[in-house]
Amino acid sequence: NMSWMSWVENILPMDGVTHGAIMGQDGSTWAASEGLTITQDEVKQILSILNGNVAASFTISGEKYVTLRAQEGFVDAKKNGYVASIYKSTQCIVFAMHLPTDDKDTGQNIGPKLNAAAEYLCRSLGGIGY
Repeated sequence: NMSWMSWVENILPMDGVTHGAIMGQDGSTWAASEGLTITQDEVKQILSILNGNVAASFTISGEKYVTLRAQEGFVDAKKNGYVASIYKSTQCIVFAMHLPTDDKDTGQNIGPKLNAAAEYLCRSLGGIGY
């Protein structure tokens, strides 16, 4: 039996990543870092964006994020020091996130690092059918 949390833990040491999650496309939580609670409604909204229906903003774990970049299968978003990179694989949605450590943490230049982590996780899971 595969531990989904171990997949999330694989990206946490990566530069810039403070939190991660793997969600089923049905909105179920497969694994999520402590302090990250992504609801079914949030997943539904994010999945719609990942499927090409771009929205100006959306929420993750109750925080409102502004969409920076969205293409088929992935979206980047930010809210002050909060930064998220989200990718869709065959069966799931992966989140690589940076939550600010203090007021001075603006999340500057974190996006590309999160992209790399989320894309790595998405490709790894996609490669084994997820």
